[in-house]
Amino acid sequence: MTFYFHHPTGLSLMARLVSSAAGDDGANVSGFRNDEYDLLYEAQAATDDTAARREAVQAAQALVYEQVPIRPIFYPVVGAAYRSDSWSGIEPAVGNPLFNVWNAVEAEPLTDRDTLIVGTTFEPPTLNPTLLDTLEAQLPLSLIYDPLMRIGRDGELMPWAAEEVTTDGRVLTVRIREGMTFHDGEPVTADDVAFSLQYVVDTQSPAYSSRLTAMESATALDEHTVEIVLHEPSAAFPAVALATVPVLPEHIWSSIDNPTDFVNEAAVGSGPFSLDARSIGSSVTFSANTDHFSSPVVSALQLVVLGSFDAGIGALGTGEIDLLDDVQNAVNFETLLDQEGVEVVQTESHGWRGLHFNMRHAPFDDLHFRTALSLLVPTQDIIDVIVAGYGAPAGSFIPPVLSQWHNEALDAYETDPAAAMAELDAAGYVRDEDGTLYYPPEGVDGRVLHNDG
Repeated sequence: MTFYFHHPTGLSLMARLVSSAAGDDGANVSGFRNDEYDLLYEAQAATDDTAARREAVQAAQALVYEQVPIRPIFYPVVGAAYRSDSWSGIEPAVGNPLFNVWNAVEAEPLTDRDTLIVGTTFEPPTLNPTLLDTLEAQLPLSLIYDPLMRIGRDGELMPWAAEEVTTDGRVLTVRIREGMTFHDGEPVTADDVAFSLQYVVDTQSPAYSSRLTAMESATALDEHTVEIVLHEPSAAFPAVALATVPVLPEHIWSSIDNPTDFVNEAAVGSGPFSLDARSIGSSVTFSANTDHFSSPVVSALQLVVLGSFDAGIGALGTGEIDLLDDVQNAVNFETLLDQEGVEVVQTESHGWRGLHFNMRHAPFDDLHFRTALSLLVPTQDIIDVIVAGYGAPAGSFIPPVLSQWHNEALDAYETDPAAAMAELDAAGYVRDEDGTLYYPPEGVDGRVLHNDG
C-alpha cells in the first residue's frame, strides 16, 4: 500500500493503469491487471468519435472505482510560489503550476542576475530518461530532451520538435523542425526520432513503453519525415506518446544495449537547456541552449536540492531561491501569503492524493479486503486536519477540473467502518476476541482473488 500524489493530465492518469505498465518497475504501481480496463483504454485511444471516446473513459473510471486498485482520498488545491520582485513571465500551467518548461524558457529577470534558481526537495533520481518510472520524475530532464509535441500551458496539445503531425487512419506522418541540433552539435534527424520510439519499446522503458503499445512501426522516410504506423487508429497517441517520449540521439544510444547500466552523465539532448553540472544531493545546473527554437531568456537554470520543504519556504522568503517547485497542498504556502516580494499561486490540482494497493501480494489481491480498507479511510478528517480544508473528497481517478473526461456519476468514496467489517465478514475473514484478523478458513473462503479481469 503506497501513498501517492498524481497530477498529470487525465489520459496520462488513465495510461498508468493499463496491464502492460503493471511490472514491478512500471508506472502501474498497484500492479492492476484487468482485461476489460485494457479494452476500454484501447477503445478510447482508437476512436476519433468524441462521444464514444468519452463513454469508454467514463466506463474505465467506473471499473477502477469498483475494483479499488487505488483509493483516491481527495482532490487538492495546490500551491506554488516565486519571487515576483525578481522575476516576470512566470505563469501557472496545467500539471505543474510553476516549474515547467514554459516558465523555464520565458522567465525574465528583473535584476542583474539572469540565472533562475529553483528549489526542490525532489532530486532527479537519474539522468537516464529511459529509466524514469513516472512523468513527475521526468520534469527536470524535459529541459534537456525534446518530445515531438508538448501539452501547452492551457492543457492543449501543440507541436514542439515536430513542425507538423498529420493523421490518415493508422498512419501518422511527422515532419520534424529543420535546423535542430543536439547539444554536441550533431543534427536531429528523422532517424533519431524513429530510433527513439523503437528504443524505448525494445528496452521496456518504465515510463514510456506502455504509451507506445499502439505503435506497429516507426520509419524515417527522409531526413525530416517520420512515418508512424499504428496497429489501429488512435486519437490518443499524439498526446499519450508523442508529447512524452524524448528524442534521443541515435549516435549515442544505439550502442547502449542495456540502458539500466547507463548513467548518462553527459545527458546530451536537443532541448532548450543543456546539462552543465550535477552535484548529487546538492544541485543540477543547466545552461541555456541559445540555438534552440524556443531559446530561454535566462542564461542558466539551477535546480537546488533542499533538505526539506520548510527549508524551501525559508529560502524563498530570503531570496536564496527564485521559485519553489514542489507541488504541495496550498496550506503549506500560507506562511508566504503576506510575504513582500513573493507571489503565491493556488490552483485546482489536475490529480489526486491517495493510496495504491499492491495487488501483487496478499491480502491486497482480494477485492473485499481492498474495499474494506477504502471504507476505513477517514477522508474528511484527512482533509480537515492534514491540509486544513484545501481539498475535496475524491472518487474517480480523473478529477473534476478535467471536466471533459471526469465521471461525475462517481461519488466520493465513503468512510464507513461498519460497512468495512461487513466486507471482511462477507469474504470469511475471522477476528478473535483481541481483534486480530485472520485469513478465511477453508470452506468459508469468499475472497474475490483476481488481478487480470
